[in-house]
Amino acid sequence: MLKYQDNKFQHLLESDLKANGLLERFNLQEAIINSWEVFTKEIKIPDLIFIGSEVIPDERILGRIDILAYDPNDNVPVVIELKRDKDKYQLLQAISYAAMVAKWTEQEFLQEAKNQKIANFSDIEEAMSGFDKETNIRIILIAERFDPEVIISTDWLMQSYNLDITAIALNVFKKDEDLYFNFEQRYPLPELSEVYELRGQKRNKNSTHIVERSWDDVKASLTYDWGTEFLDKCLAEANGDSNRSRFIHLRKNVDDLKAISFFFRKKYLNIYILGKLDEPHEIFGKVFTSGYELNEWRNGYSIQITSRKDYLSLCKWLKF
Repeated sequence: MLKYQDNKFQHLLESDLKANGLLERFNLQEAIINSWEVFTKEIKIPDLIFIGSEVIPDERILGRIDILAYDPNDNVPVVIELKRDKDKYQLLQAISYAAMVAKWTEQEFLQEAKNQKIANFSDIEEAMSGFDKETNIRIILIAERFDPEVIISTDWLMQSYNLDITAIALNVFKKDEDLYFNFEQRYPLPELSEVYELRGQKRNKNSTHIVERSWDDVKASLTYDWGTEFLDKCLAEANGDSNRSRFIHLRKNVDDLKAISFFFRKKYLNIYILGKLDEPHEIFGKVFTSGYELNEWRNGYSIQITSRKDYLSLCKWLKF
């Protein structure tokens, strides 16, 4: 990490957690939990929902999952394992926890959130209403360093068995008494993330999926007055996935963007945009004029809207 000043770059002193007396559980884990929205935006999964920490995946073992989360857009539980420095057994530990959590039902995830007294429990309940027990599971490894065998094994598991694993390196820098953290995705390379996702979709295309939630159920849950109106416009063009409350790639090749998808959440419409722009605000700032929040994810952006004004602008932009 470089500091910019007077048209010059200056090095910040590279440090680490141990040198600053920071521990995995009592410092790093707590910092992530206490800054959840900041953290999820930094690792490019802005909609990730926190379920709990120090989670016991199975009563027969002593180990605990550092952080358990849920991605409502990909409909996957997420196991996050943290390590100070490096640990070649981190991947094995995470896989064993993921195997146990993969057997959980929707009610078990919700019960864990209840036990941990999560403040936004109703949001978790709404997001998991389309949970499919047969879905994949995601592992996120966060450590200061990774042994080569961890990355090699991760790549083999991803390519051979479609196991969704992300390795993120944590870099610590110090300036006077201030500490700066930088999270850098080491695997898969961000540029290749989309390739792995497409492979996974091809492998899962023949899997069966029982729809338990109708579009009428989704409509009844929406709190924004124009939600049903827009949902009907989407249904006029595609069947969508009512169980996950989404329409994937309903618009393609708009303003140099590859595809645009819509996720109908209880309190807002989430617009998922596939594709990267040099100056995203030049486009989105003209479309959404009432003050929008732009989040970046691995392969594009997401925008949440709640106002009718932004909804009408969206319809005009995408010609609904």
